[in-house]
Amino acid sequence: EVTRPQKVLVAYDPNLADEIYLFPSRNSAEHWVCKLSVRSREFVNCTFWEVWQRQEQKKYTHAESKVRADKHKRKHEQRVIDKIRQAEKLSPDTSSISNTERIGDIRSNRKAELQNERDSRKPKIQRDVKDTADIIPLHGVPEEDYDYPSYVDELFDDEDDNE
Repeated sequence: EVTRPQKVLVAYDPNLADEIYLFPSRNSAEHWVCKLSVRSREFVNCTFWEVWQRQEQKKYTHAESKVRADKHKRKHEQRVIDKIRQAEKLSPDTSSISNTERIGDIRSNRKAELQNERDSRKPKIQRDVKDTADIIPLHGVPEEDYDYPSYVDELFDDEDDNE
């Protein structure tokens, strides 16, 4: 069974952030080397100074992006508030109408809007009326008949029944 110390002393080499050194007992040269780069490859082969620089840069960048995001969020919220105010101004005064009348009008308004939307989505068919060209048959080639064939005589023919 391994006994682990309650408190340890931690040391690091400022020139290498890949590992730290744990001293389980004070006043002893015995230490454990702990590899940090196994857990995270972000700071592999960096010095602690570079790690601190990167972290400072990340903080700065994060703060800048948060300020920008907050600014855009405020703009968006103000735009939404303006839209709501505009919609409230454009909406008719319904204080004199009873709730049952207002609710009854909802169904007809919804149907009318759905129909308007469907009409706007319909493809608009434009038929160009053009004169057709005259068809000139080739000499010696009989003109084909493109009418549907009539099978009425064959349907009522009794010859097949005897076989």
